[in-house]
Amino acid sequence: KEKFNPRRVAVLYDITQDALRAEAELIRDLASKMGYEIVAFEAFRVNDTDFRAQLTTIKGRNPEWLGVYAANAEGSKIVNQMEELGLLGKVSIFSGYGVFQDPTYWDLSNGRIKGAINWAVAFDLTSTEPQMQKVVADYKSFPEEPTIYSVYGYQALQAAVDAVKRACSATDREKFRDALAQTRLEALAGTVVFDSPRSAPNGENQGGAVIISRITGRDSY
Repeated sequence: KEKFNPRRVAVLYDITQDALRAEAELIRDLASKMGYEIVAFEAFRVNDTDFRAQLTTIKGRNPEWLGVYAANAEGSKIVNQMEELGLLGKVSIFSGYGVFQDPTYWDLSNGRIKGAINWAVAFDLTSTEPQMQKVVADYKSFPEEPTIYSVYGYQALQAAVDAVKRACSATDREKFRDALAQTRLEALAGTVVFDSPRSAPNGENQGGAVIISRITGRDSY
């Protein structure tokens, strides 16, 4: 908010995906507190291919920023159809979860996400840290390019294994739940911390630092 001072914001989101819907609703609900206006709040469903109706509505509301909350397949189609409708370049694009840092997104949108903004828990795939270098090398041997979700998946497995060790059981679900709820772990690409007692469950990683990134190329930001 301080850096970009958004005033007129539109959101287009996948209503079938809980995480995407939740963040879209959070952005909507924080509008008055943060000092911007939601001028359009449009939804679609996974596997949709035509977003021109929603984008036409959004175009008519004259936003400065558009939040695109979609997986790669639908999100890249949205960006490509923004180009068709003359929105690209006139409206700044943002999203969460580091989605634009996935090289596949760049490929599917033919590089049209250049300049887009997203945020995610901080990590660096080019880090010289030995474990990160090994994970990246292992992924590329598939061959498969690692993405932000590769890191999240690896962290999730590390947290689960750590919880099993502290629970001293691989079969007792209740012990596992309570152990996982009190995780303090130096994992791949950062710290994983959960503080989730049964009286106040909370699934957020409280150990991560969030960074905002601008996409500059297929694998650069």
